Amino acid sequence: MNERRKDLRVNNSVMVRYWIGDGFLKTGSRSADMSTGGVRLPLHQKLEPGTKVELSIEIENNAKPLIASGQVAWVERKKHPQYPFEIGIKFTRIDSGTLERLKKYLESLPPDDSAPKMRWLDKE
Repeated sequence: MNERRKDLRVNNSVMVRYWIGDGFLKTGSRSADMSTGGVRLPLHQKLEPGTKVELSIEIENNAKPLIASGQVAWVERKKHPQYPFEIGIKFTRIDSGTLERLKKYLESLPPDDSAPKMRWLDKE
């Protein structure tokens, strides 16, 4: 499989809330992994590729959430009964200060091989 990502992806679990359209809060989910380029989320409902979303990401030890815009890049069906969909969101707009905060947060996390895994999301 060819790896197309240009950003290091880190396993982590933080709350991500997202809005679609006119600010309607759809829901929130805990991230499966994240990079400075985007985030992977398990969801109970399907979002179509190309869907534009506004994101609020609550990183640990930080009172102010990260705010970004994104677009659903891919959707995958999973066998998990509570979260039957997994989506990849590519950040399309993130200001430089927010991006710097995200970089510092990701750099503070343990390497992927020692980070806690969300095994319920693993492919079967």
